[in-house]
Amino acid sequence: MCNNPNQQQEWPTEIDVYKEGKRVMGRTTSKLGILLPGSPEDRRFRALYGASAQVVVDVWRLMESHGLLPEAPQLCHLLWALAFMCIYPKNDKALSELLGKDPKTINKHTWPFIRAVFELDDYVVSDAADFCICFLCADCNIVSSYPHI
Repeated sequence: MCNNPNQQQEWPTEIDVYKEGKRVMGRTTSKLGILLPGSPEDRRFRALYGASAQVVVDVWRLMESHGLLPEAPQLCHLLWALAFMCIYPKNDKALSELLGKDPKTINKHTWPFIRAVFELDDYVVSDAADFCICFLCADCNIVSSYPHI
């Protein structure tokens, strides 16, 4: 279960992100390892979510400061969205098995965060990178292939 959506939301810290990422990975029985860039804990995190914990904190802060956080935002849902974008599974069942949630729940919570991350391009993406994002979207048809975007 994600954190309680009714509690007061604060910006997550890098440690919060590592802990939640570890929980989402199903690694709750082991203690949090060394959190230096390139450490095994960091490499596992980056392998699943495609970004460092600090980048996840920065994304959360940017979404909040620009009013882009979905309603009742939860850190685990942002991590689900990042995992989806990083591994881009062939079907809903693959991500469902990885995250241990049913596909309907995953889709309900990941797509608002994916749209919010996409909206951040107005604030953080340069023109050259913007061209690459548009080209990739047109090439793989990700935007038009999902009706709930």
